[in-house]
Amino acid sequence: MRDEDRRDAELALQRQKLALEAVEALDSAGVERAAHLEVGVMIEVPAAALMSREIGAAVDFFSIGTNDLIQYTLAIDRADEAVAHLYDPLHPAVLQLISQSIAQARAAGKGVSVEIAPLRICGCRPARSTPS
Repeated sequence: MRDEDRRDAELALQRQKLALEAVEALDSAGVERAAHLEVGVMIEVPAAALMSREIGAAVDFFSIGTNDLIQYTLAIDRADEAVAHLYDPLHPAVLQLISQSIAQARAAGKGVSVEIAPLRICGCRPARSTPS
């Protein structure tokens, strides 16, 4: 088995395990839920953005949280007044990571939303072949 196939299989198993734990917790608490729960990923750190192709194989949708992604990409603590002015949502490195994540999500046929607090600036779902 190739390393890439092994990694995809491991991600799929982790997804199944986490989804099962969530379903069991909801059921044991008597919480009503949908018959099928979608599992998504929050892209908030550069490593997750860079691995978005691999992650996409194991999830149903993407959400990109830009506050942390910007902070960690630029190594800027937005709460530190000495460097907060360097926090730049339009920095080319940030835009490239967001663009790459969106492209990988779409290539995998996954929905994606990009959120810049306090606004959701993009919410896209791929077309479904059957009504939901």
